[in-house]
Amino acid sequence: MERRDLLEKAIQGYAPYYDIERVENDPGSLVATAAYHEHGSGYLLSKKAVLYTADKHEYVWFFSLPRLTQALYQSCLDRVLAEGMPKIDPKPGHMSTNLVAVFLCDEAEEGALTAAAKCRIRKSFQFSLRGWMEVQTVIAELGRSAVTGNTFARDTANFLKSLLHPQMERKNLFFKIK
Repeated sequence: MERRDLLEKAIQGYAPYYDIERVENDPGSLVATAAYHEHGSGYLLSKKAVLYTADKHEYVWFFSLPRLTQALYQSCLDRVLAEGMPKIDPKPGHMSTNLVAVFLCDEAEEGALTAAAKCRIRKSFQFSLRGWMEVQTVIAELGRSAVTGNTFARDTANFLKSLLHPQMERKNLFFKIK
């Protein structure tokens, strides 16, 4: 599978729920961005008597590179933080915002893989009364057909693994009854 094919599959997977924007003529390696917004609320007897609201947001940056070095990883992560932090509005009702950096590459240096796995950027707003923010980083390395991510990005990493290995059966999820 090529990077272009994996990017198209990933965008198709995100498209039903996210607003996708393709990036043309970017001097860096950014090829697309995605945004997801969810609003939930609880009320009592009438929708006018709102008990709580919970807003969740997720912003995704897709980077496509032939070779990911630690310096490129850090510069892309800095770009995600620079563009993503102003989008966070910790007002009453804000629950969480995730900033997700997805790297699609043919090969990655060990330093970049280690930096992605150890990335622990999390911030709470007013002791989590106004929500929190987490940074998720995932590297899909096509040469080794492997996906590496930090602990916050477990779901995104599993999604990319399912795109890389669609023929693998998911074992131990269902019991067969004879």
